[in-house]
Amino acid sequence: MLMKISTFFVRVLCCGCILTSLGCAAAVVGGGATGGYAVSTDERSAGTMVDDAAITAKVKTELIGDKNVKARNIDVDTVAGVVVLSGYVDS
Repeated sequence: MLMKISTFFVRVLCCGCILTSLGCAAAVVGGGATGGYAVSTDERSAGTMVDDAAITAKVKTELIGDKNVKARNIDVDTVAGVVVLSGYVDS
């Protein structure tokens, strides 16, 4: 299961790299935890977007690897190197 999830994130990262290298300025923004997505233009450079995607993938992978964390309930967003976690967790 962990291998499938890791493979998924690698594929998403690769697709993001391809799209940004082609000059596509659209990006998916929003709430994986809430299920809503919005497409908008992104003013970040392609390099910043790739860096942010790599950071997001690394953080999400670490969350998935922690048996005490329900990673599917936590959305990870990175903008210009700043990571924002949102979602619901048991207290």
